[in-house]
Amino acid sequence: MQIENHKEEVPFAHYCERFAALDPQEAAARTGTPFENGAFRITLLGHPYRITHPEFSISGEGGTALKSLPAQTFLMRWLLEGKQTAGSRDFLTFREMPWGELYIQPFTGRVLQRAAFSFGTRLEAFRAACTATIRGHGLPGYVEALRLLCGAGA
Repeated sequence: MQIENHKEEVPFAHYCERFAALDPQEAAARTGTPFENGAFRITLLGHPYRITHPEFSISGEGGTALKSLPAQTFLMRWLLEGKQTAGSRDFLTFREMPWGELYIQPFTGRVLQRAAFSFGTRLEAFRAACTATIRGHGLPGYVEALRLLCGAGA
């Protein structure tokens, strides 16, 4: 494979080499990802995929294709390094997550400040936008965050 895109193709090639040496039974046990008939079965954003081993190839079930190299690299890294954990069913802030402080500043700039600039104290407009975007999931938390950010009623 002649590399043209160093940002995506170099990491992909690196992880392909590591993937070929992967013990699929160990990876299946560690990640909770089923492995049978020479392939892992994994779901990403509601779409089922089949990833063959030892030569990495990915195919979508039902005709769904995953052409993005970063997405393929993400799935490969999950199989190489991921660990299945039990969900807590709790919502955590970035600050409560390991290395979360690394992400709070970009999140604040890209999400919170943009929301504050776009909506100001117009909570009903913000509520309508959130409802249309996320169908109401977690809406009270978003509205409260915006209220506090904008100083409305604080």
